[in-house]
Amino acid sequence: MAIVGLVLLIAWIIYLRATLLSLGWLGISLGAALFAAIVWLLVDIDWLSIHSTGVIAYLALLLLSIILATGMSWSHIRRRLTGQIEVDDVEGEGAAVKRWLRILFCDTALPSALGYQSATEKTCSTASR
Repeated sequence: MAIVGLVLLIAWIIYLRATLLSLGWLGISLGAALFAAIVWLLVDIDWLSIHSTGVIAYLALLLLSIILATGMSWSHIRRRLTGQIEVDDVEGEGAAVKRWLRILFCDTALPSALGYQSATEKTCSTASR
């Protein structure tokens, strides 16, 4: 059971992160506000009772899944609507680490003091491209 729980937790984190990156806080808030207004309308015209907690729970799960599905597929939807292709940032966290290592080892006298002249020169010349 613990493995299944961890797999579900990982899946939720992946879905929430993808939705947050594609829609942002504003998009998620606007989607939640739209669905809250729809639920309010259904309660107001007596199609949905406030006292039926089971129906409200299923409706909340349905609306949450619609927001997550929209967030997961937003790049495809946007490409179909606008014709523009979205790409991820090529310089991710790995590029920042490489930049700090280049600053630490290529821009100081530390490599020569440690006796790494030839390997450092080779690394620094390829890292600066």
